[in-house]
Formats: sequence, structure tokens, C-alpha cells
Amino acid sequence: AFEESSVLEVQEVMNHLERTKDAGQFVLMGLCSGADVGFNAARADDRVIGVVQLDAYAYRTVGYYLRHYGKKALELDVWKRFITTRLRHPLGNADSVEPTASDDEQLVVNPYAREFPPREEVAAGLKRLVNREVCLLNIFSGGQEAYNYGQQYVRSFADIDFRGRLEVDYLGEADHIFSGLAHQQFVLDRFVALM
Repeated sequence: AFEESSVLEVQEVMNHLERTKDAGQFVLMGLCSGADVGFNAARADDRVIGVVQLDAYAYRTVGYYLRHYGKKALELDVWKRFITTRLRHPLGNADSVEPTASDDEQLVVNPYAREFPPREEVAAGLKRLVNREVCLLNIFSGGQEAYNYGQQYVRSFADIDFRGRLEVDYLGEADHIFSGLAHQQFVLDRFVALM
């Protein structure tokens, strides 16, 4: 499975660097699924002393929902669609339409669907990393659909005492791949500051 093979591949690279460059400690950095790989490799290998995750696993909180739906509650178009739908289907039973063959042909399936593990599993991994005194830096973009405010990560893991080992930044105006030069510079500066 990718979750297992990707960790083994990271460990192979670390083994190579340990043999050829006398490197014994590592800081892993990744974006999206690369962030997931870095987190999983850090859990599996004590040589990892730092993890920088860009758009890491994110879990929705009350604050997330208030911000997400609060904005929509103020949009006139949202209310118009809601009222129109309720007038047409007062009991919420919209007529179902079976797709035709041409509909199926036009269906585009995303070849990669990122699935987050249960929050409890990630929390257990975070506790392990904190106990090993691993430095954690998470930077979230506005392109991460499951994340919409700066303190969301800390609040979603409120049961963990990070003991000053976690730093979180939220760049709401950044896209998912941090394509803006200012956002890229911010990520690099934060990475260097972690070291």
C-alpha cells in the first residue's frame, strides 16, 4: 500500500544519506500527500527530528463550521436557492433522475482522492512525536478545503499538550500549491526559522 511503501522509500533515502553523507537526523517537508508521508515517516523513524507539513491532515471544528456557513448565511444568492428549492420540494424529496449513457461518458473521476485517517489515529501519532521532542511546523493554505482559520489545527487537537513543539500558520490567500512568490518565500523563511 502507498502508506507503507512511501514510508519505506523515505527510510531508504535516509539510510543512503546516513551512509554517504554521515547524516543522522532529518527534517522532512511535504505538501498535501507529501505532508502525510512526512508525518507517517516521522512516526516510524526516530531519526526524524522535524516535520514541516504544507496542507496537512485537517479536521473540521465548530469554528470551521461557523466561518464556512456564516459567510454563506449572509449571501443573498444562497437564500434564494434555498427558498426556491424548498418551494419546489417542500419535503426535501427532489425527483431523482437516472443518468443516461451520455452522462456516464462525461463523468470525470478524480484519480486521486486524499482520505484523512481518523482524528484519533493522527492524535496518537502527534503525541508520539511530541514525546520524542520532534519539531512540528504546519502551514495551511486557503486551498485546503477542510481548513479555514489559523487556530483550527490546535483546536482540533485540543487534547494534546504540544509543549511548544508545534507552530501553525494559515495563509488564507495562498493557493494549495503556494504558487505565489511571497507565499513561497514565507514557507522557506518559516522552514529556516524552524532549524
